[in-house]
Amino acid sequence: MIIDFTSSQQWMDFKRYRNSAWVQFLLSIVVLGIGISATFSGIQRYQDVQKKLAYSYVGADYPENFPIPNQGYVAMAVEESTHYSIFGAEAREEWATNQPIGEGYVKMGPEGRGYAVSMFHQLHCLRLMRYALSGVYDAYASGHMHHCLNYLRQEILCSPDLTLEPADVLSRDFEVDRVGGIHVCKDWNESYKSAGEAWKYHPNITTS
Repeated sequence: MIIDFTSSQQWMDFKRYRNSAWVQFLLSIVVLGIGISATFSGIQRYQDVQKKLAYSYVGADYPENFPIPNQGYVAMAVEESTHYSIFGAEAREEWATNQPIGEGYVKMGPEGRGYAVSMFHQLHCLRLMRYALSGVYDAYASGHMHHCLNYLRQEILCSPDLTLEPADVLSRDFEVDRVGGIHVCKDWNESYKSAGEAWKYHPNITTS
């Protein structure tokens, strides 16, 4: 087909048409590419979710972390307290109740396999250390002490809190100036709630 342009206006109109068609073609390719990419991305996300949900909870086939949906962050002011001391019945009661339903164990999977949540394992160690420091250093306490000291050491190294604090430990009057730094923490209330629910909603517990 031969096109005879009899005027410069016809030539300009043709160029505009040609450029417009080329731009539309490129836009179509881009839109198609985005659509394909979004489709594959959605499929991948779906497969990832299914993979995470498809644990058998047999042997080593279980998630690395205890899943807590929508766990947010909260601010915590570290401060001196008259609570959680070492000696006395009140101290024993406060430390004993500083655990969720199930004492920090959760049941997961169709058979309710039992797992310990590291956060509550750490609190368990603190309770046992208080027990020993209170003067009851029996075989039960001494057997835990070495394990707990080493376990807490490793947990601190694993998840270091790098919040800066004033270097006035020796000069500070802790009876007057009782509040320290502000730390940003995962919402521990959600941890207690989710752990308690994961224990209650399984009637049985297995260990393997």
